[in-house]
Amino acid sequence: MSHSASRNITAEDLCFRQLEQPAQIADAWQGLSDAFDPPLDRTVPDLPAYARKLAENAVTIACYSPQNELLGCISFYANDAHSQEAYIAEFATSQRFRHLGIGKALIGKAYEASRSRGMQAIRLEVRKNNATAQRFYARQGFLPDEEGATTVFLRKELVD
Repeated sequence: MSHSASRNITAEDLCFRQLEQPAQIADAWQGLSDAFDPPLDRTVPDLPAYARKLAENAVTIACYSPQNELLGCISFYANDAHSQEAYIAEFATSQRFRHLGIGKALIGKAYEASRSRGMQAIRLEVRKNNATAQRFYARQGFLPDEEGATTVFLRKELVD
C-alpha cells in the first residue's frame, strides 16, 4: 500500500481482532518489531515463548486495514483482581500508519476490555528518552506515576 493510500484510511475502515493463538500474536509482534526502538525482536530474544505467555495471560488486540494489512497492536494484562490495575505490556502502530488515530483507537479498546474485567486503572512503562510516546500517552490522559533509571511508569484512571 502506498503512503498516500495509507492516508486515506478512516476510523470506519479499521478492523479490530482479538488475537488468541500464540502464532498469531508472535506474527503480529514480529511484523511490528521495527516500530520499537530498539526493535522488539532485539529486546525479546524468544518471541514465540513471549507470545505464548501473552496468549495465556494477556489480551492482544490487533488493528488491520481493509486489505488485511497489520496497522497496530496492543497486548495488555487485565487480570490483577487485587490492584484492579491493567498493564500494557506492548503497544505499537506501524510507522507508515501513524497519526491516523490507530493508536488512540487501540488504547480505547484496551480501556474497554480492562473496564469490562473490573480494572480501575491502566499502567504502562515508557523509556524516558521516548518523548514522542510520552506526548501521545499524555494526550490519552496518562500521568507520571513512578520513575526508574531509564523508564517512567504512566497511569490512567479508568472512570466512565
